[in-house]
Amino acid sequence: MLKKKALVLFIFFLFLICQTGMAAIKNPIQSVFNKPDVSTDGLEITSLDFDSMEAMLNLKINNLNSISVDYPKITWTLKLGEILYKSGSLPDSGKIAPNKVEEIQIPISIAFKELYEKHPSLQRLDVVSYSVSADVNFKLPIFGKSNNSVVATGELPMLKKPVVNLDSILLKSMETDQVVFAVTASIQKKNGFERREHAYKRQQKDIKRLEELIEKFRYKKNKAAFAQSKIKYLERMEKIEDPKKADTKTFKARFQCAVRGGKNVLSLDH
Repeated sequence: MLKKKALVLFIFFLFLICQTGMAAIKNPIQSVFNKPDVSTDGLEITSLDFDSMEAMLNLKINNLNSISVDYPKITWTLKLGEILYKSGSLPDSGKIAPNKVEEIQIPISIAFKELYEKHPSLQRLDVVSYSVSADVNFKLPIFGKSNNSVVATGELPMLKKPVVNLDSILLKSMETDQVVFAVTASIQKKNGFERREHAYKRQQKDIKRLEELIEKFRYKKNKAAFAQSKIKYLERMEKIEDPKKADTKTFKARFQCAVRGGKNVLSLDH
């Protein structure tokens, strides 16, 4: 019985010695092994049109150690305002070489039509604030699992296609070899509407104030020069067009026959 207890105590003390020894070995290694550093240059727009936007999230992983580390698993999310719009992940395959900076590019695309259908509130905005977060998960020697997170913020443009309406087609002239039309079309610009409307209202308010000053002082001798200067100021002012009115343009279209027709178009004999 005593031998059995002695054996149990021996095994227990042996276990404690092993644990203490492993900790002593582990701590010096941790002091010389560094967790990789993760940073981002932010979101870069690579292409933009009325249909879609292509962007790239640039990450940099700096392996500060003299040994290679396993490639991390990366998960990312994109928020537009308070809306979680898109998320994705990259597989953890391969290794990052010792003392090397690995650059990782994550492509992110935004289809405006799909975006506005799912989130109509964004269609009323000219720009929207964004936040892209990336979680970089490593499996490191000694440390085990290690997580690094980076966030990039900024603003993205919300483009809308202009609306083109064909208002009228007027026949101007017709000859045997050509037909001339005047085509009137209106183009409604949907981008930057809120800013233009605010600027237009502010300018209209200033114009009204100046016109009231001119009307008040233009017939007074001691204020005539002041009124005249305001008149010239109004004439030189670059007027902002009312954004609620569509742009209307008239252009001429000329259709010319490639082959001139003969004098007799149709001839019938009995």
